[in-house]
Amino acid sequence: MESAPSPVSQAVLNHLARTRGWTLFICVLLWIGVAVMALSAVSTFFMFQFGEASESFRAAGAMGAMSMMITFLPIFYLAYAGLLVYPALKLGKYASRIGALLIAPNEEQLAAALDQQRGFWKSIGIAVIISIGLYIGIIAIAMFGALRSGLGSL
Repeated sequence: MESAPSPVSQAVLNHLARTRGWTLFICVLLWIGVAVMALSAVSTFFMFQFGEASESFRAAGAMGAMSMMITFLPIFYLAYAGLLVYPALKLGKYASRIGALLIAPNEEQLAAALDQQRGFWKSIGIAVIISIGLYIGIIAIAMFGALRSGLGSL
């Protein structure tokens, strides 16, 4: 036999109602970040492939690390934009679930909102782990490149 959903206290509803606006604000900022990073990837790609920057690097004989940067910078921007999409989605769903909870305050709605919040923090944790791994990899590649180019003999 199923019991009726228990009501949620007014204090909890007030806290979540006040949190919802900030949640939406951060969600919008995340989506703006995704758009800016994606736009940066596309513009950087075209700038280095077809623009004056491309001619300058070719004329200067850009090789090695600079050539790698030109190749991988747009990919890095796109990857970082992709890394922000899932947290933005989860945060938007969290705000939406808070709205549903405020309309129909019951424990099921509260649990649904908290599950979206958990998903947001999990995705942020994964993004941080990936970012740290990327930074370690970039530093290792830079050090290897410096050693290989002879800077290690100084």
